[in-house]
Amino acid sequence: GRIEAVNYFDSKGNLQGEKLNYSIHGILAEKADYVQGKISGMYLTYRPNGNLSRKLEVKNDEIVGILEFYDTRGNLSDQYTMKGNQKNGPYKSFHGNGALHIEATVVGDNHEGKYKEFYIEGPLYVEGEYKKGNKVGTWNFYHRNGTIAKTGSFVNGKEDGLWVEKNEEGQVTAEYTYKNGTSDGPTKYYDRN
Repeated sequence: GRIEAVNYFDSKGNLQGEKLNYSIHGILAEKADYVQGKISGMYLTYRPNGNLSRKLEVKNDEIVGILEFYDTRGNLSDQYTMKGNQKNGPYKSFHGNGALHIEATVVGDNHEGKYKEFYIEGPLYVEGEYKKGNKVGTWNFYHRNGTIAKTGSFVNGKEDGLWVEKNEEGQVTAEYTYKNGTSDGPTKYYDRN
């Protein structure tokens, strides 16, 4: 028959050392380190194709340090900082080509603080700030050449105040105003002259 799991136990019957679980096809599905019956050390899960799916560091059954998720090809897709089984600290997301996609801070399930998002080719796409999971303050959106495409403000996660759009040469192409997330007033469009 095929092996489903490999476990080691101490004299008290607690899991101790490396534990391996295999899929019904005999492919490694999970690998964990145990100390006195609790996961302590690296914990890895694998996809049916054998590629790494998730990697995290655990101490006494509590996720600490870095939690990483991988795409189906085994490329790093998301990286969280964990404290007390909660997301709490720097967060990075990656495009399929490995380039940085998002750089932020996550607390619980919310973004908190500075936020940056990048085009797949590398240039900055958007930057702003979150407070308790809501967009706040000035947000800038960029063209691929690095010039500002659009800028405006958020209050409690809703557009508020004057928003300005610009072309890649930096010329204003539109202006409009929001109040509490709703268009408030006329939209002005400008030609290239």
